[in-house]
Amino acid sequence: MASIGLAVVAGRAAYGQELARAQLDERAGYQAAAKVTSTKVSSADPQSGTSQRMVTIAWRDPDDQRHQQRLVVANRKRAGSTVNVWVDADGHASLRKPPDSRTFAAGLGAGVLTVFLSTCTLALAYTALLLALYRRRMAAWAKEWSVVEPQWRRQVL
Repeated sequence: MASIGLAVVAGRAAYGQELARAQLDERAGYQAAAKVTSTKVSSADPQSGTSQRMVTIAWRDPDDQRHQQRLVVANRKRAGSTVNVWVDADGHASLRKPPDSRTFAAGLGAGVLTVFLSTCTLALAYTALLLALYRRRMAAWAKEWSVVEPQWRRQVL
């Protein structure tokens, strides 16, 4: 029961943190048209099979400062073409704005992870306790046997 309470606290904290981050991105984030300055070798996406290209993009923020970043683009973009990007509050560009569902997913993920880790921790502690008790029982048995064995040998043999 304590792990569920801890999971609720961890989930709410993660949800609150992601919600604050989403609100900050909503206020300070912006969309920009970035220009592809250079491209790297294409590779295939293992999940979808589409070709990907590592590109370097450059854009200007609302204060007219120039920014540059590397980005993976799924379709073929050549140097000089433009890409619409979403820039978050930290100034990191991505191809699309993060979905609103990330706040719920962060809270749920933190809660589930907390339950899993607390269950694993309790299982390991229980196993360690059983091993310690087993070793103690075997040590007591060995001590008793060392007293009984010499007499038993004389009677049986």
